[in-house]
This record gives sequence, C-alpha cells and structure tokens, in this order.
Amino acid sequence: MHVARISLDRIVTELVPFVLVVLACLMVITYFPPLTLALRDLVYR
Repeated sequence: MHVARISLDRIVTELVPFVLVVLACLMVITYFPPLTLALRDLVYR
C-alpha cells in the first residue's frame, strides 16, 4: 500500500521514534506524578 508514493512500511519506520518519545512521556507522567505537579506549580505561580 502506498500513500503519496511512499510505502506504508517506510512511513511506519520513520514514525517509530516519535511514538516512543510520546510513550516515554506518558510513562513519566503516569508513574511519577510529583514531576507533573511540580511543573504545574511552576507554570501557575
């Protein structure tokens, strides 16, 4: 299958690093709430 003359395999392999970063951020937010709350306090001082 091709999207804009680029194979779907190439699109998926190029997106993998971005998806991993998003998942890593989600894990940090989920499993370390004090960091998230500290950032919120810094923004809304």
